[in-house]
Amino acid sequence: METLLKHWRNFGESIAIIEDEEKFSFNTFIVDIEKTSHEITSQINTNNTAFVWNYSPCYSNVVLLFAIARCGGIIVPENSAHRIFSSKVENRIHLGESSLSTFQIEDFELTLELKKRQSSGIIISTSGTSQQPKDVLLDFSLLCLKYLKLQSKFVSVLTFSLEHISGIETLISILSPGGTIVLPTGRNPHQIADAIKQNKASLLSCTPSFLIQLHLKNLLNQEYFETIKIINCGGEPLREIWQKKFQEKIPNVNIRQAFGTTESTNLRTSTHPTNSRLFKPGLHNEDFIIKQNRLLLRSLGYLIGDWNKGFKNNDAWIETGDMVVEAEDGFLEVINRWDTLILVGGNKVNAQEVEEIILQLPIVQFARVYGESNLILGQIVVADVVCDANADLLALKSIIRQHCYTHLDDFKVPVKIKKLNELPLTTRMKYDAAQ
Repeated sequence: METLLKHWRNFGESIAIIEDEEKFSFNTFIVDIEKTSHEITSQINTNNTAFVWNYSPCYSNVVLLFAIARCGGIIVPENSAHRIFSSKVENRIHLGESSLSTFQIEDFELTLELKKRQSSGIIISTSGTSQQPKDVLLDFSLLCLKYLKLQSKFVSVLTFSLEHISGIETLISILSPGGTIVLPTGRNPHQIADAIKQNKASLLSCTPSFLIQLHLKNLLNQEYFETIKIINCGGEPLREIWQKKFQEKIPNVNIRQAFGTTESTNLRTSTHPTNSRLFKPGLHNEDFIIKQNRLLLRSLGYLIGDWNKGFKNNDAWIETGDMVVEAEDGFLEVINRWDTLILVGGNKVNAQEVEEIILQLPIVQFARVYGESNLILGQIVVADVVCDANADLLALKSIIRQHCYTHLDDFKVPVKIKKLNELPLTTRMKYDAAQ
């Protein structure tokens, strides 16, 4: 952490964080981190201590994140802390008018590895899209050094939650080269769009689903995105049909696919010069392998291990759950998630294929296709759609099914069609089919 703080001192009175129109310089930010870390160490021996971190996106919590790291502790977002440490004794220390919960933990393989590295750690829970959710311990100190060589400075509005790796990395990657992170008053589309416009943001990191939400609410336009130069889409595949819709609305913005996992963190990728959905993950081709169109990544040292299962080797290959195809010159395109393949009576259905057929209909503004369990067929095809609020549901279902029967095999046609008024998103800003 001292290396990072020393690096940040170079930016002096440049603005690091904006919250509710209040601006905090790098000098102020560093002083507050050092003050808070001193308050922590004056009250507790931070050796083998897990700190419950309130990840709400406000200035004081961002300060606390780096203060804990400076103390060498293990950071645990509060949504998972009490589940992970349910058998441990909880202690509290006081920081000014607030308090901070801690848990004392015994040495084992993961903590010994952190000590060996002289690093702080952070536990992040995976989404579980490719398998059961895991509580992953990452080397937070190494993560903070990852972006030190970045030079381009951007103003960026935080869209991702700080309980997830995407939010953590957005925060670090913007601050490291002396950029400015804007903490919006909320994460709904209007609040984000207003924050982009008000603060003249130049870069946005978000999911394709969030961009779709902005698009459906007519917020994806030059009024709000006049100053945006780059949009990094992560967390989901950036599909061609949606990229075209986005570019029609904001033609001067470079919209590109970003890639990473909780275990590997966000990878530096090479983007194809003429197709921003195509990329090469990692700095070298040996950072990834493809098995039966499934992408596996090397952890590259950021992963310490699964907290509940013990140490995992740094050179382990990580199953991403993403299906990819190789394009020219070794570039890749994510075509789907492995777990989104729908099995209908033994037949495989590619959800993306069905979505693209449904989206051909002018009446449909959005479509998301997924599988639902069925006792007879194993799964059936379900489609969630957004269209005109006045559209008749029975007529809508008839139009969609008739169109699908014309262009698809019968087993691919949606059995259930649900009309949505809003686009429900999870805290990870991905589409929430459970809603």
